[in-house]
Amino acid sequence: MTVKFPVNGSPVSSTNYVLDMFVAPNGGVWSNETAHTQATTQVQVDSLSFNTYPTNIWTPHTWTVKFNYYAWGPRKIHVTCSHRPPVTCGAAAMRSPCRRVGTASINVAVPNTFPSGYHIWSAYIAPTTGSYSNNTATIASPQIWVRRDPVQIISAPTQVQPGQTYGVTLSWDVAQNSDAHIDFVKDVLYTWYGGAWTNIGTGTGTRTFQVTVSPSTPLGPGYLWNSWVGPAGQGYTMRRPRRRYRP
Repeated sequence: MTVKFPVNGSPVSSTNYVLDMFVAPNGGVWSNETAHTQATTQVQVDSLSFNTYPTNIWTPHTWTVKFNYYAWGPRKIHVTCSHRPPVTCGAAAMRSPCRRVGTASINVAVPNTFPSGYHIWSAYIAPTTGSYSNNTATIASPQIWVRRDPVQIISAPTQVQPGQTYGVTLSWDVAQNSDAHIDFVKDVLYTWYGGAWTNIGTGTGTRTFQVTVSPSTPLGPGYLWNSWVGPAGQGYTMRRPRRRYRP
């Protein structure tokens, strides 16, 4: 005979369990068993643990959270970046429709509307047919720091002349090896009339850039100092959030 039975309660993963079997007269109680046997067994439950996650992030950007998991059956996993009062953003990933142990990564897009400050990463694993409120395991990271903009213009001239060189001071806070740029552009059309860039490595810093305004710059208003950071050596196509300053 094959018997299926539910496992109730909240057992923890352990080998310290026994499977207890009884035979008793029909209509009687189990305490009147006529046969009894035990077998050592192991209980396993879903589990999650962080592998790696970013601790210093800025918005808007997509960040990768990597974690270890054990799925006892068909499961889905959800990761959020959140703070109190509840504001969350996240991404979900469907897992294998069978028992599986492994490491997975989920990319989480943190929008520019997400507030600065201290937040946490949270991950949930739940049955694929259920909701995340029925999660079978959860984890939460220590506090992480979120910035809405990794680069700021501290000071810049408000009046310039074509062909002259000016100092523009930037400050930044970046989590990966980056280049910092400062451009002098015509507003709306973003026509470029001068700029400078340099590698800033990782972490925080402040530096004054020497920018020469092109001799061909037309006279008049409507210009911007435009600053931004991006991955080292990747150029303009990989720019990070930028800060504009109107002379």
